Amino acid sequence: MVNPYAQQLTFLDDRTRTRRDHEKYLTLIDTIALLHQHQREVKAVTRGGKRIEYVEVTLDDIETANQLAHEVLAARSTSCRRRRADCSC
Repeated sequence: MVNPYAQQLTFLDDRTRTRRDHEKYLTLIDTIALLHQHQREVKAVTRGGKRIEYVEVTLDDIETANQLAHEVLAARSTSCRRRRADCSC
């Protein structure tokens, strides 16, 4: 997977939790693109005399990841806070 939009993506990094979630977010984008790999054009580059094929992430993949991340990562954060509050430590 190649994400030509990776440098343009923004992700809140004001808290440790969101910094850890950033890598999960990027992996989610790649996973969505991977799920669509058979419907995408396979591109190739040659590096060191070796042909490397890849599929590019699309803006639709990022949009889907944004929707899922909002639901999944936010739910994880709420769940963790709830478990800490239930702890009698």
